[in-house]
Amino acid sequence: MDKLGMFLFAALLAGSVAAGEVDLRSLIADAAKNRQSVLKVPPGVYRLGKDPADDKAHLLLNRIRNLEIDGTGAELVFTRIQGTNGIVIRDCENLTLKGFTIDLDPISFTQGTISAVAADYSSYDVKIDPGYETDPAAFRNRFRPVSIFDPATRLWKPGVEDLFVEQVEVPEPGLWRVRVRPGNRRKYNVAVGDKAAIPGVAGCAVTAAGSTNLVYDGITIYQAGTMAFHEHGGGGNTRIVNCKVTRRPGTDRLLSSNADGFHCKNMRKGPTVENCVFEYMQDDGINIHGMLGRVKGDVEGTKLTLLPRYESGILAGDTLEFFDPATHRSKGRATVSEVTGLPNISPAELTRYGTLSGVVKSVTLASPVRLADGDRYINHSASGSGFAIRNNRFGPLRYRGMLIRTSNGVIENNTVRDTGNGGIYFESSFGPESEGPYADSIRVENNTLIDIGAFPGWDKGVGIQVIDFNYPKPQTADLAQNHRNLRISGNRISGTSNSGIRVMNGRDIVITDNRLEKIGSRNCTEKLTVKPVEVLHSSNVEVN
Repeated sequence: MDKLGMFLFAALLAGSVAAGEVDLRSLIADAAKNRQSVLKVPPGVYRLGKDPADDKAHLLLNRIRNLEIDGTGAELVFTRIQGTNGIVIRDCENLTLKGFTIDLDPISFTQGTISAVAADYSSYDVKIDPGYETDPAAFRNRFRPVSIFDPATRLWKPGVEDLFVEQVEVPEPGLWRVRVRPGNRRKYNVAVGDKAAIPGVAGCAVTAAGSTNLVYDGITIYQAGTMAFHEHGGGGNTRIVNCKVTRRPGTDRLLSSNADGFHCKNMRKGPTVENCVFEYMQDDGINIHGMLGRVKGDVEGTKLTLLPRYESGILAGDTLEFFDPATHRSKGRATVSEVTGLPNISPAELTRYGTLSGVVKSVTLASPVRLADGDRYINHSASGSGFAIRNNRFGPLRYRGMLIRTSNGVIENNTVRDTGNGGIYFESSFGPESEGPYADSIRVENNTLIDIGAFPGWDKGVGIQVIDFNYPKPQTADLAQNHRNLRISGNRISGTSNSGIRVMNGRDIVITDNRLEKIGSRNCTEKLTVKPVEVLHSSNVEVN
């Protein structure tokens, strides 16, 4: 039992836990049924196992309209970490969650101290800290990358890439021998006495599907098995305000969430995120994007078959854009006039298109297109366009402060610090499972970025980066210039391991009045060509 478990046990003995007195699920169901506008949840600690209505949820909120659930003073503790999300919101509208604190017991990662490093760097011995899980089977032997921390600062240690787990052995009780994949078997800046966090793969703290106009106000999340906040495939327009994702005070935990602070995918209206704190996550602070699907067969006309990645998310009236996967150049946009019945396609036939999990769609376009089998497409109407990220604090965290692949947004007055990868990134690629589309019509203004980059790598440690990856080939000059209409102004960037601002394969971009200090000063054990502002393979980029 970790320190949270001991705390909760003491609370139970003291009689302060509300779970034995209030049936939270019934309370919410009655409020929704009676069309209440506000439900005040009694303060206390609510330990929740699997929701009887949904095996994948601890607390299912289904088809709720026009309700504010005020959980100020209430803590939700989710107890079934494997394969089960925390709060699952499904097909809700105008739903507000306010004031809740969220944690897991047991938590979904373990941690310890490096006691030995193999001579060939193939494995690391980790002495598990007291109170943390010692049995790999508790995580079903499924792990995200291992993170190495400086024991003095308790921050990600510079010069250490993600250590991807191949196998975990237990040579003696409380000691894990973490064997890493061949690509990680080289010397890093890891020493005996360093701290290691080993996250499992579990559920989100809060996840929403098919929902519109959600509000999360004043919610604190101490632990999540993957994303802290997550949404996909809905109307969107979510507001996240005054929330915090962080390590639980009074514990010695190294992590908060095992993945992103907030992950927004395939939403019809982008989110507004204001006055929040996202720190100690094992991935990005915020990630906003759609998903690139594939075209089946050659097309010269208006009727085509689309193979989506994740939910289909295509409606009549949507705007689709098509791309050549080799050059990334656009083949044009078209409006969907009709979405019809599903074609009869065998699973074996679909395997050659890579990993697919959406429902195949037959689509009629309002204007003809000329496409080739395997071309990519993105639905601009369901990619999180129209977002705002203001007055937040990101970091310390493992990866990027923000990762944005959408359009029509503003990023202003935020602080990003102590990141493992980079600061604010606009990335696109056209690989097998790519998120997209690209950045278009976005203002990045008056942000502060401090101590950016701990991982080695030419694409890591940049303060603000605009880049199109030619997956899986190296970056080349002949890629399309899809990122466009960006204004990067009034930002302060102090302390990076790479360039301050880098633009590659972009156009119509203004970089002005930025304050750049100590660019390239962070030592990540790799010699790089570092510039305050770097522009490559781009056009109409104004720098002053």
